[in-house]
Order: sequence, then C-alpha cells, then structure tokens
Amino acid sequence: MADTDTTPEAPAPAPREPRKYIDPYLGGALLGVVLFLAFYVTGGGLGASAGINHVQVGLLDLVAPGHVDRVAYLAEMAGGHRNPWAHSSIYMLVGTLLGSMYSLMQFLFVPVWGRVSDRVGRRPVLLWSVFTTAIGMLALGTFLDKPKPPVPPRPRVITELPYVRSNSAYEPIIARMSAGSTDR
Repeated sequence: MADTDTTPEAPAPAPREPRKYIDPYLGGALLGVVLFLAFYVTGGGLGASAGINHVQVGLLDLVAPGHVDRVAYLAEMAGGHRNPWAHSSIYMLVGTLLGSMYSLMQFLFVPVWGRVSDRVGRRPVLLWSVFTTAIGMLALGTFLDKPKPPVPPRPRVITELPYVRSNSAYEPIIARMSAGSTDR
C-alpha cells in the first residue's frame, strides 16, 4: 500500500507589493532639519554628540584658552568661568563608554570563563561570579553614597606653562599667571 499524505497543501502566499519608501533626498533633508533643530533647541545636539562636543572644547581650552575665550561659540561652553566638563552630556558619554567596555570585556572573557568552567566545573565559576558581583555592587553602593569632595580649581600654571616664552605675544598669559588667576 502506498504511503500517501491526505493533508491539503497550504496555498502559497500572495506576493506582497513592495513598500513605498520616502525619496532619499527628501528623507536626508528632513533628517538634517531635525538634527539642526535638536542642536538649536538643546544647544548640544542629540545623544552623545553634545558630550563629544564638550570634550573637544574642554581639550581645546586646555591647549588654547585664549582662543576659546575669543570665539563666541566656544566661549559659550568654556569661556571665562565656565567649565565644559560640568555638563550633563559628559556623564552620559562616560556611561556609554563604560557600558561599551562592559560588553567588550564580556566578549573577550566569556571564552576564558568557559575554559575555566570546563576545568573546575560550572558551579564554582557561577558561585565566584555571583560573589564578586555582590562585592562589587556593595562597594559601588558604598562609594556612591558618600558626599563628594569639592573639586579644586585647575591651576593655570600647569596648563599654560609650556606656552610661556620670552615673547611679547605671551605677556597676557604671564600677566594672568602672575596675578594668581584661578578662575577655571
């Protein structure tokens, strides 16, 4: 007796019509407008771009504080008494980098812990992992609960000393340093 299947075949799905996408030029223009408006409204852009912007201006302020004080856009972030590192986007950027470091370390060390698990067994590795994670979280909670010490002002001598020469172009820097300016 021949083996026959009596279940009816399901009909083939009808081909779908391709989705209509927005014109790429129009989409690019709209994205540009949205990003510009986000930068204009927030003053720093979307996501980590504001953090990267403040890091760049902070590094520029370390190297050329006079330039930062003269350019209006840069002075708005770091000129005079302003500190470019005291912006909320810096913390977001640091958190993003720490999160990516966690993923990178996990990617690198999962094979190592797998080999250790093959040698000593799964249970000791899991117990060690839970124990060290608990100790780390306890330490993190303890240190985050403490009051923060005040941040001392940045000494201008350290950041501007390499640029001081016996040249009249450096007289404003020498005058600020000799006046004991610790405004930043």
